[in-house]
Formats: sequence, C-alpha cells, structure tokens
Amino acid sequence: MVETFRSVSSSESGDDFWISDTTGIGGRYQGEGRPFFFELHALPFYDLEADELEGVAAAFGRGFQTAVTVAAMCNDVDDHRVLAELCLHLATGATGVVDYGGLLPRLPSDPSTLAGRCVALDSCHYSDTEFLEAWMSHPDFRLVK
Repeated sequence: MVETFRSVSSSESGDDFWISDTTGIGGRYQGEGRPFFFELHALPFYDLEADELEGVAAAFGRGFQTAVTVAAMCNDVDDHRVLAELCLHLATGATGVVDYGGLLPRLPSDPSTLAGRCVALDSCHYSDTEFLEAWMSHPDFRLVK
C-alpha cells in the first residue's frame, strides 16, 4: 500500500504524502503535490460499530477485516478527484467496499441511476468500486468534506 502512495507522490513524510501524478494508477491528475495521508486499521475499527459492519457485510455480500483511511488535507476540486482515484485504485485491488465517512453531498435523489451499488447506513454512504467510478464521472461529483 505504501508503494501505491509513493508511486503517485512527489514527496512524503511518515504517513503524509504529496500526490502529484495519479496516471500510474489509472487516474488523470498531474500537477502540484496535494497533501494526503493514510492509515491502516484492523478489526475492531475505531469508528465502526458491530451493527455497521454487519450492515455493510449484508449489503455487499462480504465483510472485511481491515480498513484503510485515506484523507485529503485540502478541499479543492482536485483533492476530491485525487482522493476518489486513490480509493478506487485501493478498493479495486482489494475487492473492497468504499466507506465515504458520511453522506455524499449532491448525490442524485435516486443513486440507483448510477452503475454499481451505494447504500446509506447510519448516516454514511458505502459503495462498491463500480459506483465510485460512475459517481466520479457525474457532473455533480463531490466527496464528503
């Protein structure tokens, strides 16, 4: 995982990375280094209750043992795009579920109009990678601040 962040970064310090080029992971950002960090969490997760974990497992047909927190340290349009590209790459490689850390803003009133699966559980959206990819190409695309 660290290798993924290093491959797209212009510099790093501990768990902090300045992402400057996501084309190597299938993204399209190339520009000034944008600050991000990541952390790995094993069960039990610091912020997920057992009922949320069970809800995610029921909604997506699989549970998980590890969570990866990826966070943008700025709130520019490019930061939302880079964050989504990183999450898409990591979740695709791990057949993971994306936890948005809250409810997605500006989501269409009927998310089923987008490909993939997205569910809201306990005031948080979760999706598969197919949905994230579709959401990234939607004109109202934005992630949680």
